[in-house]
Amino acid sequence: MSALKRLALALVGAALAFALVRSILRSLASDETRVRWLVEELARDFNAGDAGDVGAKLHADYVDLGTGYGRDVVQEALLYLVFQDREPGTKGFRYRVEIDADALEVRVHDSDPRTADATIRADLFRRTGETEEPYWNAVVPTRFAKGENGWKIVETHDVNHADRSR
Repeated sequence: MSALKRLALALVGAALAFALVRSILRSLASDETRVRWLVEELARDFNAGDAGDVGAKLHADYVDLGTGYGRDVVQEALLYLVFQDREPGTKGFRYRVEIDADALEVRVHDSDPRTADATIRADLFRRTGETEEPYWNAVVPTRFAKGENGWKIVETHDVNHADRSR
């Protein structure tokens, strides 16, 4: 066997081993860790301008108790941001969110371990030209539910919408 084939087989083997170890570690993760990962993925998806993946993290029965808005309204608002509120010169997505996942305190309910609560603190920034300015320091009390497809956001409440820049 040539050195090139051995190298290719070694690379494929290393990739398979990495995927196996990663899969095992993910399956052993606590529910608190899985909720943290969901929040981190939510931020990554938002920053990538992927409204579909953000919406997929909302439970079908999601509701913001303060506004009464459900999943569909939130997805429509995200689609507006992604497709309409673009930077004029570059057509780039204007918004970016930072979430301090290490400061996220997730509380899985002892009485119902398929539900959890956390308050997400998110710093949202809006870009205009070369300038990126703070837009909203969001505080989002959030309820999560664990279903067949993992953890989803099922409800938000008492969100500080009034503190958002207009």
